[in-house]
Amino acid sequence: RTPTYMFVENTFYVDTREPDNAAFADKSLAEFARDVTPPGQDTYSIKKMEDTFFGDLRVRPGVKYVFCHCGDCEHALVFTQMFRATVSDCRIPAEKYPLQVWKTRVLQRKCSICEKCSAQWATYGDQMSRTTPGFFCKNCFSSAHYSSTTEAPLFDFRCFPYYHDELQG
Repeated sequence: RTPTYMFVENTFYVDTREPDNAAFADKSLAEFARDVTPPGQDTYSIKKMEDTFFGDLRVRPGVKYVFCHCGDCEHALVFTQMFRATVSDCRIPAEKYPLQVWKTRVLQRKCSICEKCSAQWATYGDQMSRTTPGFFCKNCFSSAHYSSTTEAPLFDFRCFPYYHDELQG
């Protein structure tokens, strides 16, 4: 699994607190950086995320950077306004920084059978669901789609883990 990292201005900032993550940064990411660096351009550098403060980053307003976690869950990271807070600057208390100015609203769907538990599975081409995709909690998913005597599904369908939907605005 790929570790958590940020890619900002030709530098990978990797969370290397886990031994496997450090090995990934030293071997796989370094190899990737060498392979994709165009001739004549400085190679991409790799630094430890845990040794880096936001103040250490060299960023440009409005430029999209990448934050990746959970292996392949990528998020755009955009800095829209920047200023250096000083001791005499009391607009916002220091413990509030970095200041989050926008957050995606999350919709956690309920199970379409029991309508009580949060959905953990999304199904497609599913004869047990009135809609596509269908949403099921763990218990209802198992009882509706699998035999109690075998581990084989009762019919053909596609299923994926479901976490939540993001709503814009």
